[in-house]
Amino acid sequence: MDKAEGSKRRWGAHIFTTIDGLSKRFIDLSIEEVRKEGYSGASLKQVSWKRIIEALNTEFKGTLPYDLDQKALKNHWDSLKKKYALWRTIAGLSGHGYNDSTGRLDWPESKWVEVIK
Repeated sequence: MDKAEGSKRRWGAHIFTTIDGLSKRFIDLSIEEVRKEGYSGASLKQVSWKRIIEALNTEFKGTLPYDLDQKALKNHWDSLKKKYALWRTIAGLSGHGYNDSTGRLDWPESKWVEVIK
């Protein structure tokens, strides 16, 4: 195993939570690419992946322990989609929802206990 591969295994998905601004920048670039190029199925087009990889590796050079590749970004894309789907489900449950002024779900403790079960 080479040095870069070992670094990838150690960092894994945590690279997006450890490096400030990386996840937000990935989301912003993804939105730009979807507006520019559209989707390929449920994901980005190949040209979009290439541009995002190049942009992130350039912008975060010296901060990243290794160059990001499409696999790392696609894994993060899939993780964000799952989190968003869960958030939408929870926010849409009857009688409660997202409070724009607080930025939180406005549920009493009893509702959280019920949902977590």
